[in-house]
Amino acid sequence: FSPTDNVGGIISNICLKHGLILRPVGDSMCFCPPLVITESEINALFDAFQDALNEGLDHLTKEGKAVA
Repeated sequence: FSPTDNVGGIISNICLKHGLILRPVGDSMCFCPPLVITESEINALFDAFQDALNEGLDHLTKEGKAVA
């Protein structure tokens, strides 16, 4: 992706809608989970992240920035 596409910011905003607070660094996302976390909470975190990535792919595809 081009840096001007702001993909990290787009995905970060979609993650917020799914209850996740992640830090975009370019096209990468930084997770900062709590030090004490259960396996089910980790699974819920990555389920929400997967949903956010799928929504982000749909969004970027509609904008012509990604090909699904």
